[in-house]
Amino acid sequence: MAKPKTLFLAQIPYSDGQEGRKRIISFLPATGHEVFLSYSIGREHGPGIIRDGLGSPKMQEVGRPWQYTSDPNRQRVGTWRVFKDSSSEMSHVGEFQRTHPSHRVLSVQGFGDLTMNLWNTAYVNNALTCEPRLLHLRDEPIDSRVYSCFIKWQELEGRPSPYSIEQTRFNAFEFDANRHSPNVVLIDSKPVADRIEFAVFGQQVIQDSKVVNARQFVHQFADMRHLLTLPNLNPSPGRPRFYYGAERTDDVWFGEAQLLDDRNLRRAALTGSVELNRLYKGLGCSKKNLEEVLNKYGTYVGDETHRTLEEGEWRWIPEDENLVEIYLRRNTYPCTMLGVTWGGSVLSLAWTGKYDTPGGWTIEDAAGELLKYGATEAILCDEGADVMQRGVDLDSELEIANKREHIRAVLIFAEKAQQSHAPEPASGLDSSGESSAPAR
Repeated sequence: MAKPKTLFLAQIPYSDGQEGRKRIISFLPATGHEVFLSYSIGREHGPGIIRDGLGSPKMQEVGRPWQYTSDPNRQRVGTWRVFKDSSSEMSHVGEFQRTHPSHRVLSVQGFGDLTMNLWNTAYVNNALTCEPRLLHLRDEPIDSRVYSCFIKWQELEGRPSPYSIEQTRFNAFEFDANRHSPNVVLIDSKPVADRIEFAVFGQQVIQDSKVVNARQFVHQFADMRHLLTLPNLNPSPGRPRFYYGAERTDDVWFGEAQLLDDRNLRRAALTGSVELNRLYKGLGCSKKNLEEVLNKYGTYVGDETHRTLEEGEWRWIPEDENLVEIYLRRNTYPCTMLGVTWGGSVLSLAWTGKYDTPGGWTIEDAAGELLKYGATEAILCDEGADVMQRGVDLDSELEIANKREHIRAVLIFAEKAQQSHAPEPASGLDSSGESSAPAR
C-alpha cells in the first residue's frame, strides 16, 4: 500500500541557534481527510486543575478522595495514553483504530486542556462516545457563556468543508432532560446538536482573517504564564521559602494571585505597566527578597517616577512601599492551533521549545503564521508540555513528539485507508489551487 502523501506546509527554523521546532500541516477535507476528537472516557467532568496563585496548580487525585497533587504527571492519572503499546492502558490511537478500522491515522495533535481547565468544554457525538456527551467541569457556568468552537458538521450544507469555527452556546439543562435534543447546542440561536459530530472550545486567535489581540480572550485563561512571564519568587535553589503563611516547596509566581482575581488587571498587564502588591492575600514577600527576584527578571528604573515603563522594567511606588509598578514581559509559550481556510482546508500548527527565550512565538505571533498560510479563523488548542504533532508521513526528526505519555484529549487526523491522494497544494492555496484567503 502506498504511503499517504505528505501534507507538510512549513518547517519554520528558529533563529540564533535556539532549540525547538515549528510546523504547519494542511489537511484537505475535499480529498477525504477527516478530523476526529478523542477524549479519555470517564473524564467528562474533570477533575480539573485548581489555580489560585498561592502555589503550583493542584488537582484532586483520582481514586484518592480529599487528596491533592501538584505533580503534572499524577494530575493525568486515569487519562489515556496517546499511542497504543503493549500495556493494558487505554490509548487514543488504539481506541480510534478500534472504532474506525477502515481509517488510517495521518497525525495526532494535543488537546489536553479539555475538562482540565474552566472554559475548556465540548459536545461530542461520535463512534467513541456511542451517544451524545457534554464535557465540562462541574463548576463551569456553561449555560451563561459563549464559546468559540471548532465544529465538525455532519453535512456540508453549502460549506466548502465540514469544518468551521463558530460562536457556540451549550444548554446543560436541556442535555440533562434529553441529551438527543437539538437544543443542546446552539449557533446563531439555532439548534444544531443533531447536525454536528463535535464542537470543542479554544480561544479564538484569528477571526475574519485578522489576528485577535490577546486582551480579547485573556479572561479565558486559567494559567497566566501562557501570556505573561511572571517572576518566580520561589526558584529551586533555597526552597522551601515562607509565603502565604506556609512553607512552599513549589513555584510561587509574583502577581499571579492578584492577576487571577482581577479580569481588568489581566487586560491591562498585556499592554502596559500595572501595580502589584508584595503582601497581596498574605504573600508576605520582603522588599529585599522581591528586589533580588525582580533584578534578575528585568530592569529597575529607580527614581524615574514620571517616565512610562517599557516591557521588563519595574520600580517601587514612592508613597507605598508594598506596591511595585511593573511592565510584565509577554511570554513565548509552546502551543498548538487549529485553523480553517476560505477554501475549506484545515491547518494544524504546533511549536515547541524553551519558554521565554528568543525564537519562540507569543500566541499572536503563532496566529500570524497561520494567517500567512490562509487561515481565516483559528483557535488555540493546547499549550505547554501537552503540545505534540505526530504521525504524518514525514521524517521522524521533524515531528513534534509528545512529552507526556497521557493526555486528556487529542485531535486525530485520518483518512480512509484506500483513499487516493490529491497533489500537495502550494503554500497558502486550497485544494482547488485558488487562494485560500481572498479579500472578504
